[in-house]
Amino acid sequence: MTLTPPLEKTLVQAEQARHQGRLSESEQLYDSVVTALAAVPDTDEDICRVLHGFALTLYGLERYAEGEYHLRRALTGRGKALGASAPETIDTLARLAEAIGEQGRWIEADALAREALRLGQSALGASHDVTRGALLASAWVTVSSGTPHSDTLARAVVMALDGSTHAASARNLLVVALRKSGQYEEAEDVARETLVMRVEQLGPDHPHTLLLHSDLALTLHAAGRTTEALTLAEENLAAGERTLGPHAPCTARLRKAHETIAA
Repeated sequence: MTLTPPLEKTLVQAEQARHQGRLSESEQLYDSVVTALAAVPDTDEDICRVLHGFALTLYGLERYAEGEYHLRRALTGRGKALGASAPETIDTLARLAEAIGEQGRWIEADALAREALRLGQSALGASHDVTRGALLASAWVTVSSGTPHSDTLARAVVMALDGSTHAASARNLLVVALRKSGQYEEAEDVARETLVMRVEQLGPDHPHTLLLHSDLALTLHAAGRTTEALTLAEENLAAGERTLGPHAPCTARLRKAHETIAA
């Protein structure tokens, strides 16, 4: 056991802060644990757990290159200690694909996401939560990279992940895919339904909830309902500034959406 009771407590606090959307607080807590474990080899599962979680927090803060660095460390360590087919290793591989995709390296991201999905399906089975997460990561790369007709894939993923821990994220991805393909009415319907899920699961002021509100506003704007879209974007931006702060990455994305609609 590498983590002492005080470090374990700090790590739990970091994880809770991340899940609740308090990313700056989470970053500080994770950083303190990583610093304390600086001498621990990356093959230790405790440090891999810390590095993986830290990377997810950095991802939320849109510091994707830093997240990639920590995920690569965790992937190497878990691969050596647990093997390529372990759930922890596959999950880290899927998250690495997302971090690389966010940096615009879509070919590399697609290859990694597909490999994570292949490993998950063969080693864990299609119904395993890690495999489902890899499926979502692969679909996210496809939609986000601008692949034509990706709404068809997004619909299939929503069906496959219905009732899972990834259900809301899959539906959020479908909203984006539908908007990109010009299916604004359906995109609005799915967004409003998914907002109910997000509010119930995370609360109205969580970054995921606010960003889905932003997707809805952009959908309304694309459909020509600018006045309605602008009102929603203004309310959403005010909520982000109030709860997350004016300089948070999520707030910056809400501000960009507001500027796009107001232009």
